[in-house]
Amino acid sequence: MRAAYDISLAKIKAAGANLKSMTIPHVDGRERYFPVAMSTHLLAWLGEDTFLDQREKIDPIIRARIEKGLAIKAHDYLALAQERQQHIDSARSVFDAVDVVISPTTQGPPRRVEELNDSDVAMQAAMGMTRNTQPANYFDWCAVTLPMGISQEGLPLACS
Repeated sequence: MRAAYDISLAKIKAAGANLKSMTIPHVDGRERYFPVAMSTHLLAWLGEDTFLDQREKIDPIIRARIEKGLAIKAHDYLALAQERQQHIDSARSVFDAVDVVISPTTQGPPRRVEELNDSDVAMQAAMGMTRNTQPANYFDWCAVTLPMGISQEGLPLACS
């Protein structure tokens, strides 16, 4: 991943871009927000009765994430939503210094489908696949994923 990312950055720089490293404020808020928001939103979308009636038909990993929503208190969710809005407002200043933010889309190369039969591996893979795209989602930024090469295993690599 690192080598493919560095090659992509070198190509962007060669095309005339001015690159600089930066820290995005409050990016850690996503780690508190998404586990609560995802469970809550999915449960609200499905409806508690529908979820409880149909839960055995739902993928076990998704089911486990939705089940967490049954125990989330409204005031906890609303506090995180309010914190997120404050972070969105604060993060707008990032674009005073840059035009775009570039990062690898995932932390590592994609997993082969057969590796995901183990639910613990699948959950770890799901969290790793979304970690680098979460800041854009958390801050309500638009994003695009672009190809940046092929892994040694022949699987695609990308940056956002």
